[in-house]
Amino acid sequence: NTKDPRGKALMHKLVDSADVFIENYRPGALDKLGLGYAELSQRNPGLVYCSISAYGHTGPDAHRAGFGLIAEAKSGIMQMV
Repeated sequence: NTKDPRGKALMHKLVDSADVFIENYRPGALDKLGLGYAELSQRNPGLVYCSISAYGHTGPDAHRAGFGLIAEAKSGIMQMV
């Protein structure tokens, strides 16, 4: 639980020795928790930070949550079954 100070401390400890950090939250969600690119890259300048979101980081749907089933439905792949 990264909202708990102990969880955030554990995440920092892991990131300090990590090579890559991959997250798939809504844009800005980890910034609010102090775990965004700006903070983590200061802790570990060599960190590769990859942020993936269902609807991208800009645009009208950027704030929306996305899950596998939603992606399958919106892409049309469900019609192929």
